[in-house]
Amino acid sequence: MATTYRGTIGVTTHEPMVDDDAPIDDIELVADRADFLDLLTDRRLPKRDVVAELGHSRSTVNRALGELVDAGLVDETPTGCRTTLVGRLALDEYRRYVRHSTDILDASDALALLPEDCDVPAEAIAGGTTHLPSGNRPYEPYRQAEQFIEGSDAFRAAVRTFSHPSALKSARTIAQGGSAVEIVFSRTVFDRLYADYRELVETLAGLDTFSGYVTEVTDCYSVLLSDRNQPDGATDTSVLLATYAEDNDLKGVVVNDEPAAIRWAEEWYGRYRDVATPMSTATPDDE
Repeated sequence: MATTYRGTIGVTTHEPMVDDDAPIDDIELVADRADFLDLLTDRRLPKRDVVAELGHSRSTVNRALGELVDAGLVDETPTGCRTTLVGRLALDEYRRYVRHSTDILDASDALALLPEDCDVPAEAIAGGTTHLPSGNRPYEPYRQAEQFIEGSDAFRAAVRTFSHPSALKSARTIAQGGSAVEIVFSRTVFDRLYADYRELVETLAGLDTFSGYVTEVTDCYSVLLSDRNQPDGATDTSVLLATYAEDNDLKGVVVNDEPAAIRWAEEWYGRYRDVATPMSTATPDDE
């Protein structure tokens, strides 16, 4: 079951990934003794070599290996100890958990100002790279968003708010270059763009490579998808999740090319696209 983060990274609802009867102690053992499992993954070593390699005392090594053997994570024979298949798989999963948890914690500032009822699934963040404003690069999120769009062979987005026309200009540039661009605007964004950047919007609308839509984007973030064709015929897809401050200023972006993030983003975008009205038939509310 997926983990969902509501509002800030510090306010979470977490569904355990194990059943009530799962061997919690063994899971903790993997974390506590990851150095042993790593050392013994590709080779069988006698205990004296484990002592020398890890620098632990003989008593610590004996106790740790005894626990690992009892848990089925290490196999012991007269020639030494080696991590079992179960141990290798458990270690890989533990490392994945640590890596993804680190990615989520790194995104704290980008998620901190989201409303408390805002749902951000863990798979949207885990495995991604977060870009935030910094002292000497206050516009870093904007720069990353522009770079994300530029070079796309196909680009899709559903945007809930609007803070600067730079990303839209980047989308216009690649559409003029022949790349397919599809954007679902929230009603508020569409009305504002039409009022403040009408020429830009009409230029986009006149391009055969551009498709625009309007609907209510109710989520508290925007999602962009970029497809890039590779020389071998494959297509690499990346996801950008954008979060905003209360004044709609871009707070941070998380760029992710993990398969789980792509699957989530494709489904998320599709839900809005399926109910959206073509921009060509959408009349701004003030007209």
